Amino acid sequence: MKQLLIAFFMISGLSVHAFANDEALAITPQQTFDLVQTQPDQMLFVDVRDPIEIMFIGFTNVKYIDNGFQGSSAKEGEKAGMRIVNGWQNDGLPWSMKINPGKIYRSGQ
Repeated sequence: MKQLLIAFFMISGLSVHAFANDEALAITPQQTFDLVQTQPDQMLFVDVRDPIEIMFIGFTNVKYIDNGFQGSSAKEGEKAGMRIVNGWQNDGLPWSMKINPGKIYRSGQ
């Protein structure tokens, strides 16, 4: 039980620390695109729904795309609920539904 409590408080402390440094972790979609263009072999994209999840992927020196890939949902209007407000897709940056087979990691291969 003691170990469980220690783990809980460590995670809670990391969560508070991550949110306190939220600005330092976030970069805009355009900044991300620029990094991919200048440092393609040093970039790894991991899709997380919440910046706090970054702590659990096992990497250091990580950033997240502010407003994510799809962006935020519109709050009002005909397209309310649709992810059309911001994010990579809505900033006009290149993307495709086609998957590059050479970039897919398959365990056991």
